[in-house]
Amino acid sequence: MNRGLHACLCGRIPINGAPAPRSGTPPDGYAVLLANAGIATGATAYVKLNFNALRDFAPVSQVSATPHILVTHPSLPPKSVKELVAFTRARPGELNFSSTGHGNSDHLAAELFSYMTGLKMVHVTYKGGPQALGDVMSGQVALYFAGVPVALPLVKAGRVRALGVTGAKRAAVLPEVPAIAEAGVAGYEHILWGMLLVPAATPKDVVARLNREAVKALEAADVRERYAGMGVEPAGSTPERAGAYLRSETEKYAKVVKAIGLRID
Repeated sequence: MNRGLHACLCGRIPINGAPAPRSGTPPDGYAVLLANAGIATGATAYVKLNFNALRDFAPVSQVSATPHILVTHPSLPPKSVKELVAFTRARPGELNFSSTGHGNSDHLAAELFSYMTGLKMVHVTYKGGPQALGDVMSGQVALYFAGVPVALPLVKAGRVRALGVTGAKRAAVLPEVPAIAEAGVAGYEHILWGMLLVPAATPKDVVARLNREAVKALEAADVRERYAGMGVEPAGSTPERAGAYLRSETEKYAKVVKAIGLRID
C-alpha cells in the first residue's frame, strides 16, 4: 500500500490526544503496522527474519484488496484462461512471463498460477512494472500479472489483452474480464492486500477499538473514492477474520515458495 493510502486511512484512526509512550512500555495501540501481503509470502521466502508474523503480531483488520490483471500481447493466440492453459501445456518451457523481481507480488501471482495448473514457464525479471509490461506490449514476453492502475488504460486501449483478474471475483473497474478462478483455474486467488497489525501483547480492548475505527474509516466516502481511483477495494474485517486470512495466506504461499525453491537473503 502506498503512502497516499496510508495517510488517507490512518489519518482517520484516532487513539486519543495524549502523547505517544516511550519505547519499552507495554503495547497499547500506539505502535501500528500497516503491512501488505509480503509479510505472508516472505515468511518462507526470506532466509533470515527476526520476527514471526503469526506469533508476534495481533491482526486488527484487513484494510484493502488489490487484484492483478493477467495480460498478454494481443497477437498471442489464447483469448481466455482455459485457452492459455492448454496452449502453454502443449509448449512446456516455451512461454515466458515477466515480473519485477523474485518474491514480488507479480512474480508470486504467476508462480501460484503455474503451481495450480502444473504449467512450466520461463521467468524473466525486470527492474520495474513499466519495463515488465512494456515487453509484453512489444511481444517479447508472453504474459504478465500487472497491477490494475498501470494495466487498466492499456487494456482499454487494446494494447494488451486481459484474460483474467486474480481476485476471487471480478474487479469493479473491469467487470467484463472474468476472475481466473471462474475462467478455468478453480480456487485461484492472488491479492495484494493491506492489513493493520499491532504487537501481539496489545490488550484486546485496544485491538477492538482500533478495529472499530479502521472499519469506520474504510466506510468514509473520501477513503472509498481514493481507493476506487487506484483500483483498490476496501476490505474491513474483524480481527479474527484478519488473523485467519493472514494464516491461510502464509500457509498457501509457503507451499508455492517451497515448490519453486525461492530463497531470498
